[in-house]
Amino acid sequence: MGEAAVQRPRPQGLITRDTWPTVIPAGTVTFLFSDIEDSSTLWDRHPTLMEPSLHRHDELVRAAFDRWNGYVFATGGDGFGVAFRSATDAIEAAVAAQQAIVSEPWPDDAVIRVRMGLHTGTAEERDGDYFGATVSRAARVASAARATQIVVSGRNRGADRRWSVDVHRPGQSRVAGFPAAGIIVLGGRTGCGSGRVAAPQRS
Repeated sequence: MGEAAVQRPRPQGLITRDTWPTVIPAGTVTFLFSDIEDSSTLWDRHPTLMEPSLHRHDELVRAAFDRWNGYVFATGGDGFGVAFRSATDAIEAAVAAQQAIVSEPWPDDAVIRVRMGLHTGTAEERDGDYFGATVSRAARVASAARATQIVVSGRNRGADRRWSVDVHRPGQSRVAGFPAAGIIVLGGRTGCGSGRVAAPQRS
């Protein structure tokens, strides 16, 4: 996750290890990792703009995670680690967060764009934190994303059926070890290349 460490207040109602530990996801968990693309460059060039922009980013993504029952177990710099009981909830939260970020009227010199990755599996939970290969794999999936993208590992295929997803064929995925990874591309006012805002597909 990003390099610029910032202490974040935890809004009331958000599920965290401090507020509602009895609902911590366990067993099979979907992990979501996010961070701001090129945040170090933005901080170096526009530190006074980045402080309020980062605060607003946190409000937007936390609202999406809260709405879809996400448990924030890690924060660092400009990124989040979130656990969900349901892959569907995780994808809905990621899409909601990305849509909110893309739609936000950011300052021209501090436009926030976020990359996200999701992976599902079992992990060891201890004192509100998670350990194991699944967590590491989720972080790897997130690291393959680009601005406004949500990379979804093959373990989550089917949970993303409501969204327009570009599925890489075996051998073509840029996520090593995840040949069936898909990408939900959210475009809009990115200034970061082409893309489209994913829209729900009729079931």
